[in-house]
Amino acid sequence: MAGCKVIGIFGGVGSGKSIVTEYLHNKYNAYVIKADDVAKNLYRRGRHGYKAVIRIVGKSVLDEQLEINRPKLADILYSDPDKLKQINNAIHPMVYRKTIELIDSYKKTHTHGLVVYEAALIPDRIPEFIDEFWYIYSPSSVRSERLRNDRGYTQDRINEIMNSQPSDDEYKSFCNITIENTGSFSDLEEKTDEIIKHSQRQQR
Repeated sequence: MAGCKVIGIFGGVGSGKSIVTEYLHNKYNAYVIKADDVAKNLYRRGRHGYKAVIRIVGKSVLDEQLEINRPKLADILYSDPDKLKQINNAIHPMVYRKTIELIDSYKKTHTHGLVVYEAALIPDRIPEFIDEFWYIYSPSSVRSERLRNDRGYTQDRINEIMNSQPSDDEYKSFCNITIENTGSFSDLEEKTDEIIKHSQRQQR
């Protein structure tokens, strides 16, 4: 690949986006940035994200070490759409700024390669730091089954999370590539390889 290409991988909970991200990292040595990991660092005590959460939700979300209890925060946000919107509006700009810093730092030492940004939520406007947008699609029934079996989620919890995330149509409208994850791992890998090969041909 000529230059560093940034791929944004989007999809709802249980869609398989992390599987694609991991595959790109293992096979193509992609530099991975996960929005959730960036946010997790912002939530650490004393940081801007931490202060935003306390301002919006209150100190009841803190644990004994005065750090944010993320499962407790998730319980609050999934049951309160207004607070979820406030948190997203506060945290997402911070996540994007940090992501841009990480990408810029990577590009200073890499003249070519692949960068993958993984996120569940789509932004209000298209991030300029992303070159290509992939949507990892799986039917809600398949995603629900995965979450029940792999994570032990109840159907009520699954519904809460899915209802707080974009719809299939919103993901497809935002992304220019859709990968259906409805078969085996090898099938998903083959689809990913084909898209990468097509992208490489386009860059020549």
